[in-house]
Amino acid sequence: MSELQIICLIILFAIANMRPLMFRNCSVKSNPLSTTSMISIWYFIGVVLLYPFYGNMLHEAIPVIIEKPYLLLIGFSKGAGLWLAGYIGQYLRSQSNSSCAYAKQVSIGGVAVINAMQGEVLIMPQWIAVVALVILGIIFTYKGHISELSRKYQLSFLAMIGLSIIPSTADYAVISQTNWYIMMLTVSSAMMLITVFKLKNISEIKKLFTSKDDLRLGAFMLVTEIAIMMILVTYVPVTMAVLVMSLSVPTMMVISSLLWKEGNWKHQFAFGCFGYIAMLPMVLM
Repeated sequence: MSELQIICLIILFAIANMRPLMFRNCSVKSNPLSTTSMISIWYFIGVVLLYPFYGNMLHEAIPVIIEKPYLLLIGFSKGAGLWLAGYIGQYLRSQSNSSCAYAKQVSIGGVAVINAMQGEVLIMPQWIAVVALVILGIIFTYKGHISELSRKYQLSFLAMIGLSIIPSTADYAVISQTNWYIMMLTVSSAMMLITVFKLKNISEIKKLFTSKDDLRLGAFMLVTEIAIMMILVTYVPVTMAVLVMSLSVPTMMVISSLLWKEGNWKHQFAFGCFGYIAMLPMVLM
């Protein structure tokens, strides 16, 4: 591994840890609609800014889209899922930052099952990993920090698991037949449309830009998303990047316990580590 790759992996790990902390900060200082809307706006701006460099990918994919228009619907469904996940996630994160992190890790099992239904072949260790992730999700619901919260937050945790499955399964269906820019374009368009529909008038849109925390988070998400894309395309294999970024889950669960008293830090760390170990066969095999 080169020094440049090591630097890139350190950057990815830092991004994976900084994002949840910034989301948590916004969850207690702003409302879920404001934060989710601001991220949607920045995401859409980012895709537009990338057009001069990657617009040819859109034109190359048009024949496929004309032949298979349902791919656009899948992309839009991912955008809608991400918007809703962002909204519910901020609602949940205000009470349990660790639960949001763990929901995404547990959802990997569901992603594997859906992808298998689309033709991806899973070997026995991967199926064992799926079962382990599901079991860990059930145990966390009853024994993790989420068990200390009210039923509405527990339902939000389960919803986050389900909504976290949509993006990866949509990626598998769309990117394999078109390209990543088409996916980003459809996703950002869907998120922007939902934002406009929810805000309804200009005055509410103007209010978004009064929250400095949301503005910083939106800009950070845009810059880091582009950085991640560039690193994955140019410098670091996807599998390696997923492994490094996923290490942020046990780290974030401990941080959440120490900073915001979200359960016992040893239990949180154990859940995060077991989830990471269970995830490994899904990534490495």
